[in-house]
Amino acid sequence: MKIGILGPLTITDDVGAPLVIRLEPKQEIVLVALAANADRGVPLRELVLAIHGTTEVVLYKRSVESLVSRLRSSLRTNHGDDPVVPPARGGFYTLSIPEENIDALRFLHQAEHLLNRWHTVPSEERQASADRAISEWRGNPSRIYGGTSPTAPDLFRRFTAVLAELGDRYCRLLLQEQRFDQARRELSRLVELLPGHAPFRQLQEETAGRRIGAAPLPRVADATSAMAELRDRIVASRTLPLDAVTLSAHNLDRIYLVERVAPDHEVKIDTAVEEAGGSGANTIAALGRLTCSVAAAGIVADDGEGQMLLDSLSTSGVDCTNMLVVAASETVRSGHSIIFSDPHGVRSIYVHPGVNESFAETLAARPGAVERLGGFIATSRIVHFTSFTSPAELRLQEHLAGTLPDISVLSLNPGALYSSLGLDRLDPILSRVNVLFLYEQNLRELVHNSAAPLVEAGEGGIHADLQRLYAWKKMKGYGQPLVTLVKRYRSSVSQEVDREYLTIASGRLDVEEIVGTQARIVLGARRPVTDSTGAGDGMAAALHFGLLRGASLRECADLSFLLATMVSGQVGARAGHPSQDALRSAWGELFCGVPEPPALV
Repeated sequence: MKIGILGPLTITDDVGAPLVIRLEPKQEIVLVALAANADRGVPLRELVLAIHGTTEVVLYKRSVESLVSRLRSSLRTNHGDDPVVPPARGGFYTLSIPEENIDALRFLHQAEHLLNRWHTVPSEERQASADRAISEWRGNPSRIYGGTSPTAPDLFRRFTAVLAELGDRYCRLLLQEQRFDQARRELSRLVELLPGHAPFRQLQEETAGRRIGAAPLPRVADATSAMAELRDRIVASRTLPLDAVTLSAHNLDRIYLVERVAPDHEVKIDTAVEEAGGSGANTIAALGRLTCSVAAAGIVADDGEGQMLLDSLSTSGVDCTNMLVVAASETVRSGHSIIFSDPHGVRSIYVHPGVNESFAETLAARPGAVERLGGFIATSRIVHFTSFTSPAELRLQEHLAGTLPDISVLSLNPGALYSSLGLDRLDPILSRVNVLFLYEQNLRELVHNSAAPLVEAGEGGIHADLQRLYAWKKMKGYGQPLVTLVKRYRSSVSQEVDREYLTIASGRLDVEEIVGTQARIVLGARRPVTDSTGAGDGMAAALHFGLLRGASLRECADLSFLLATMVSGQVGARAGHPSQDALRSAWGELFCGVPEPPALV
């Protein structure tokens, strides 16, 4: 059996003859979702989301299981005894047909194989391979299935991201070789497939009327350094009422301190320590303690955990007027996380998102609420986004990123959830981002799960991945200034004193400046780790604080290390948040003999 989903749904036998299988519209969506993820499986929660636009699995579990069962029966009738849709295993549904028999996965394999070796393949082969891969698309699936599935764009996000990347490279190759008519034909085709992808329309406008011998396409101009431009932007926005605002998940952390976090390792635990959490909320709370004017947006339930989360923000001086509060019930609870943390800085985190996954839906149900939120965050000098577990909130962040005024500095901490999607799938946000916070492995996932160009042989590690990140920006033509902070796990540094705990890079289309902090720290003055929860969020707060106070990139690196160290000395993400006076005192301890930066004076 073969299945086509990159266009109207088609089901054929192995030689391509159509199979007459009558499916209900919702059964079609189940089949499309399973086919789109046949290489990795689909949990029940995602099927509920694809069909009903919600993650309320309890309400729709039986309904979706019935749809899957009827689909299994329909496909079995036309495919012999072996079920095309086997019973779920480990909570995941799959299809038992080869990946090469599904057009979307066939396209993905062809396109990614070509993109990964783009610069080593002759031009003619590149064109033929690109045309062959793009020919798998027969229509715009988001438009075709959007009437039945409220999350159709998310079902196809990884395929449309790769199509956007491949199409961009293919058309630019045609333009470089002055094949203008062919480039225009391809762009018309690609605009039809991805009407919302602005770079294709921009290329269309730039190539209109071009002829052989015309001047090459203009590149993004470079002026002052990226860091200098960000500082100028911060200065120019000083009359705005807010220094920083976050759009973040809000979770109550239940933290267990253990002697060691490791797979297949048995260890005793004591009573959990409960502390307010949520990545962006932690960052904004730290800025509030440093007397910045800050606010938070998000959602909690009207329960004990939600009240603790709101009280913690208010105590830190955070404006909570844009926090939504919904009625609690047995199925509606505030988000919480279970965290196991050891003295080596290693953690294992399990998140129960609760109402965080209904933030976008709740906001959309209130007339004008999305527009009011957009207007509110536009009054802040820095806008800080962090990851959610549901694609609906990612789409909301993409929308809001596109509405920000030019003067705003957009900051993103993608965490493990967003980083696994890769650069291309985060394109709508990353095209606008000015500050990026990552763990080392998150950076690796971002660039490796994308079409970012490879660096020269011999380079490796964080510096190589940073080069690929900025090369990706150059390839896309995204000229926004970008400062990227990359944090290593403390446990990976403790045995290697020559490795930097953090690295900060800045640039636009390439890395202009890169600094660390290791060489300026007295190793003996390092404080022991009690709990590393929130250390990365503290770094983000310190970098924001440094930008707001006009600090250099090197000073931002030092401030980030300092605040992370203070957070790691206490249990919970916020217990170690310092006042500005406490931060100055800690500077004298860890940076003995180094003058205080002006940001602390």
